Amino acid sequence: SSAAEGLQGRARVEKKEEENEMVRLRAGPRRPGRGSGGIYAAMLAVRLVEQIAALEYKPPLTLALVGVMVALHLGVVGRVFPGAPPLDVSSVCLNPATVVAWVARRGMWLSGAQLWRFVMSPLTHLDDIHLLYNMSSFIYKGVAVESLLGTPQYGLLLLWLSFGSGLIAVLLTVAGSLVLPFQTFNRCAAGWSGVLFGLNMIMMTSTAYAERQHRVFGISVPSRWVPVFELVLISVFVPRASFLGHLSGLLAGALVVLWWAVARSSESWRASLWRP
Repeated sequence: SSAAEGLQGRARVEKKEEENEMVRLRAGPRRPGRGSGGIYAAMLAVRLVEQIAALEYKPPLTLALVGVMVALHLGVVGRVFPGAPPLDVSSVCLNPATVVAWVARRGMWLSGAQLWRFVMSPLTHLDDIHLLYNMSSFIYKGVAVESLLGTPQYGLLLLWLSFGSGLIAVLLTVAGSLVLPFQTFNRCAAGWSGVLFGLNMIMMTSTAYAERQHRVFGISVPSRWVPVFELVLISVFVPRASFLGHLSGLLAGALVVLWWAVARSSESWRASLWRP
């Protein structure tokens, strides 16, 4: 019938659009572990091992996640579990514009493949340098925040920062497309940087840091403004970095800080959620 033919035609168009999207995504880095920084990456790897060895308090969850992300980057999972889904960057990076277009076009919630991106994109890195920089920063921030909150609450926090930053990126894409061309947001991102910005916001506004001054590139900055200052600097000096992903992580952390500020009005909530 004509109705059936119309549905088949629409399905072919949607399939072609999805294939074109994957072609565009695959134009970037393919698999974690392939990008190489040569001697510089090796130096960073040695520095990372030294950083871990020098820790007085070795945060268990932070170090476990570092191990997971390094294993994913080196392709260990694929060797141990040959039937595991592919982890090339094009299959797991999160493009908020694609997610919004998917929902708008299909009039339905996300497919399993799109939800998989929310899970895996924060754990996947574009190249060796990207991974090593993020892991070094994660260890520094993880020691502070995991010791402050305790491992169970810290785990819940990381879960929110990981999923929440992706969700906020999608919502910002919807809001931003009202004033900017939709293609402005058509960029695929991966890596732990969004979580790091969220952790930085929480760490710098905690009672242990809030009254301090920090020097960032030689400039003295009040602790509570360090995350915003770093967001601007990274966007200026590393324009290829995902500003939307970093901003989303910062906002996810700011929501936690706001929630805790409200919760402090109750002594029982304060005792369970924040340990000065």
